[in-house]
Amino acid sequence: MCQYITHSRVCFVCKHEDTVLISEKHCSHARRSGAFGSCGRGIGNATKSTPQHCWKCKEYPIAPVMYSGMR
Repeated sequence: MCQYITHSRVCFVCKHEDTVLISEKHCSHARRSGAFGSCGRGIGNATKSTPQHCWKCKEYPIAPVMYSGMR
């Protein structure tokens, strides 16, 4: 089965998700014939996520709160 792979970026601060790229992964039958989705088994979907800052959180970072441990 051929697959569309959605590559996305998920911000680890605000959890905002952006689609960066959608690529095609050919199955062995489609690779031989040269036509995406030609195997007759349909086309599936998969998602690959990468944790990164979104543009908003990168531009306006939140300062971490430091704990000194002193009373």
